[in-house]
Amino acid sequence: MRAFLTPAFLVLWLLSQVNAKIIFVPTDVQSIQEAVDAASTGDTVLVGTGDFQESLLIQKRLVIFGSTDGVHPTTIKTQNGHTDRLIIFSGSGADSCEFRYFSIENATGGAILCDGASPLLSSLLLSDNSSAKDGGGILCRDASPIIRNVHLEGNQSLGEGGAIAITGNSNPRIENCTITENSSSTNGGGVSCTGDGQFRIIDSTIENNHAAGKGGGIYVSGNKNSMVNNTTISTNTAASGGGVALQNGSIELINNDIIKNAATEYAGGIFCRESSLVFDSRNRNNIFDNSAKIFKDIFTNVILTAHLDTFTVAQPTSYYASILSMINFDITHGKKRQFGGELHVAATPAEAKNTGKFETIDAALASVYADTGNPAIIHLPAKRFLAAENKNGWPLFVPDHVTLRGVSAGVTILDGNNQSPLFRLENIEGVQISDMTLTKGSADDGGGICFKNTFASNDISVLFQNLIITKNSAQSQGGGVYLEKANARFENVTIRNNKAHDGGGLANELGVPFFSREQGGKNVICNNFAIQNGQDLYSPITYMNVYLHYFTVPLPTEREAYPLKNFVMIIENQCTNVTSVEQTLLSNDNLIFYPIYPNPIGSTATIEFIQPENGITEIQAFNILGQTVACVFKGHRKKGLHKLTWHPKNLENGVYFIQISMGGHTQIRRCIKLQ
Repeated sequence: MRAFLTPAFLVLWLLSQVNAKIIFVPTDVQSIQEAVDAASTGDTVLVGTGDFQESLLIQKRLVIFGSTDGVHPTTIKTQNGHTDRLIIFSGSGADSCEFRYFSIENATGGAILCDGASPLLSSLLLSDNSSAKDGGGILCRDASPIIRNVHLEGNQSLGEGGAIAITGNSNPRIENCTITENSSSTNGGGVSCTGDGQFRIIDSTIENNHAAGKGGGIYVSGNKNSMVNNTTISTNTAASGGGVALQNGSIELINNDIIKNAATEYAGGIFCRESSLVFDSRNRNNIFDNSAKIFKDIFTNVILTAHLDTFTVAQPTSYYASILSMINFDITHGKKRQFGGELHVAATPAEAKNTGKFETIDAALASVYADTGNPAIIHLPAKRFLAAENKNGWPLFVPDHVTLRGVSAGVTILDGNNQSPLFRLENIEGVQISDMTLTKGSADDGGGICFKNTFASNDISVLFQNLIITKNSAQSQGGGVYLEKANARFENVTIRNNKAHDGGGLANELGVPFFSREQGGKNVICNNFAIQNGQDLYSPITYMNVYLHYFTVPLPTEREAYPLKNFVMIIENQCTNVTSVEQTLLSNDNLIFYPIYPNPIGSTATIEFIQPENGITEIQAFNILGQTVACVFKGHRKKGLHKLTWHPKNLENGVYFIQISMGGHTQIRRCIKLQ
């Protein structure tokens, strides 16, 4: 039982421990704690292979080795009913204690606590441990241990730091460690550092960790100067800061890869709020291919200089980084190609493949480059775009100085399908969204458009023009539109039949909605619904001047605009009738027949339509004399989007009309056969 270490290693080690006592477990004593209690400062405890179900309190400088046999490790497990830390290093007497070659698993009170002690923790496997507080794997409290060659996997905490939590006046050094698949119910899925603590992470891998709050990989708050060097931080997830999050913290990044992390809200790569973030200018970092609902790679609300070797794009837009005006980028390489000028989104995947147009709206937004002197336009086709939350870039984010333009409100339709927000805009300028309908978006705030800024400003360069915003909903404020510290101009915008808890049509907090009175700038706000305050308008803090061509009533009360004292309103007309285009869009039961493609058609053609309800659908082809020349399809179809391939092989070249009929609905499209 005494052959725990390799002979050569043991001989070298014994030569260095001439005056130290060696206690063997389980030969000399049965438990590790018995050996620790029997040992004096500087003594050695050698533990054999096997499982040891006990907890340890170590308060003196010892050398404690488990087995180096990878096949038969030394494992320490929790005793039944033990809810405290499994292994505790306590007090300065345990400084420089060496603890090596152990596997620690399934501890329900957390695996290791360094409490005012700074041991060497080396060659350990910490797996599947949990804590109701901080640090499922290791908690450093006023401690500065060296953590070297440690694998932390599957640990979790209800507090901060799924794998490692650093609190108090701590300064651990974390070297050559793997921190993977750990989780925190708050911040720091991999590592968290709070209070007066700091850390050094060197030559390590932090991947696949998760935090419910901020910092899937690393979370830093209120600490001194920490550093991460030559470390890979990848595929971590969090609400904000999938890779790294700083909140009133300080960190220097040297030669790291921060890649493929994800956030459900802000900044898949790095989230930095009121913090000091330093990028080394010689040993540069790589930040790319991160994802988030908004600001894919970086968010900061403080000024910083980002010296980077590789970033997702060579010329960052606010799609990837914000607040853009606060970041001085110095980038050597960009991974993705960018395009300026006028970009086009295809109506179909086939068109995208054959013409080079972008297949999705988000693909165009991700690829566009624009600045103050070089604005860009993204053209959308006549099509209903069905959104799915967190898929294909929904909700949409339009970067600075980009115009997103449809064909017209009647034919370019963004449909949230009552599942997804449509636009999530923040910290932007020079953006225009025009000539489309926004319908059935669903969000916490702003089902159609949610526009927020970190800081209030006087900028009114964002324009919403020729829009119909209808049948959107918000759990909280602004069923159609929500503004927070954000200013926007409205020209020829209809906001109708939206709903929210407050402000069914439009809700405003510290923003300025400017309703154009110029020719052609007729705005309409009608017949929205709020559960509580402001059926149409809600602005609890900010005064608003509202000029409308149509409003729900000619003399608003607090039912329509809340609180009424915050509004100065000029209303030309009371809403009565809606236009034929609006009526079509407001209806839930319309058959929608998209243009046939390709057109002219050859040996095959694609027919695409949205059926409003389950039922029998019939599709027929007619010639210019009105004669039926083909029955394309007849049968039962469910409600939803359908796509059929038609093979008009027996038709001569010429003009044909394709008619879809179902229930009381009929739609006709014209096409040309040319082959």
